[in-house]
Amino acid sequence: MKRHFAGRLLISLVSLIVILNWGAVNGLGTSHEGVVGYSASAEQGQAALNYAQRYVEYETAYLLGGRLTIERYLERKAAGDEPGVDIGVDASAVVVNSYRAAVPSIRFWTNQERTQMAADVGSRTLFHYSSSPIDDDAVRPGDLVFFQNDAGAIIGVGLFTHSTNAAVHFIVASPNAERVIHTHAVKDGDYWQNSFAGFRRLVYTTR
Repeated sequence: MKRHFAGRLLISLVSLIVILNWGAVNGLGTSHEGVVGYSASAEQGQAALNYAQRYVEYETAYLLGGRLTIERYLERKAAGDEPGVDIGVDASAVVVNSYRAAVPSIRFWTNQERTQMAADVGSRTLFHYSSSPIDDDAVRPGDLVFFQNDAGAIIGVGLFTHSTNAAVHFIVASPNAERVIHTHAVKDGDYWQNSFAGFRRLVYTTR
């Protein structure tokens, strides 16, 4: 009787793990300390990408620490604020605001256990705590493209749009271009080989 019960319990636990893993892969929720977590769906990724494209269309200025939505940026620009000095966005702001447009109640994980969250985070927090790695052949529009410095520290993030045999295309707030751009990097080029830190899919919770 005890062996029969133990066998049924083991099967139930295995089934539960399979269900949770399937849900995480397919954008469904998994629970962490009573808080439900999600993996960004293809639809959410596309919606975020559509919002990010507006930053490109309006040639939104780069500004380190800038966190403005595109709507607020345009309002302040019309009021006379100087782009790149008074107003602008950095790389993580483009990602955070684009996904908030897709999921208005979104919160981002800020610790490894995924028990703490915040409404706004930087590139390193997105990489370490609020995203999961994906294979190159699984990346889809709206997934995250991370960049690193020579020491391996995360220094930026963009939104993947598409790829070809030779290049990866993405939207990013670029300090070199001084604005948000839709650009590409050659896969065999030095920049991509030295700076690419991986494709990852956003994971998040809501409040």
